[in-house]
Amino acid sequence: MVDLSAFPGKRRTLRDAAGARSWSGSEAPDIRDALRALRDPALSADAIEAIAASARLVASREVRCALALHLRTPLPTGLLLVPTLGWRDLARLADNVRLNPRLRTRAEQVLVERAGELSTGERAALARIAGKPLIKALRGCADAAVVSCLLDNPRLLEEDVSLIVKNRDSPSRVLSAVAASARWNGIRGIKMALALNPASPASASLHALHGLDDNDLRAIAESLFAPRLVRMAAGRLLAADRPVR
Repeated sequence: MVDLSAFPGKRRTLRDAAGARSWSGSEAPDIRDALRALRDPALSADAIEAIAASARLVASREVRCALALHLRTPLPTGLLLVPTLGWRDLARLADNVRLNPRLRTRAEQVLVERAGELSTGERAALARIAGKPLIKALRGCADAAVVSCLLDNPRLLEEDVSLIVKNRDSPSRVLSAVAASARWNGIRGIKMALALNPASPASASLHALHGLDDNDLRAIAESLFAPRLVRMAAGRLLAADRPVR
């Protein structure tokens, strides 16, 4: 943070922002002035540091977020601001490709650290927009509501879903969420993993057999790990070439 006394006569102004007032005396800018100034991409580094130096201004979450998001905010200042932000603001930082990679990485780290402290609703909302580091943390979540939202995340990869469905410690309700996902339940690798995982609900495992070719059905029928019911169903499909009932 910058000491305002360093500015000669405290007359330094936010001259880069339209309508900004002097920093001096009773004319010191308020939060609205600071936010208006921070919307200017050409705002000077000196003005940014002056805002960051004001305890009155940075008491506002909106100001702290605007400072962290401004491309001209010095990296050390931005890094100091990151832990003071809420999860929505951190997600915005982590998702902004124009920001310094170190700042984005720090925002992701703080999000991962705090994920366990969030409510189910907050984690579910975050799961929809999470980047790679947070996806890695959330894919082990035991809450089906959170995983259901994660399955809709456009950044989620097949390898992430595969790790969920291959994990024998995944709760059955989580595996059911994957089996119910139109985006993922038709992919061969996911269907195979659902069929072979003993933790999968029987309905999910049996439904996963549909659409598999003879080689896959044979592999499941001969597997030492698939539940007996699923092995038998795969064998019947091979023999009768008709849907499981």
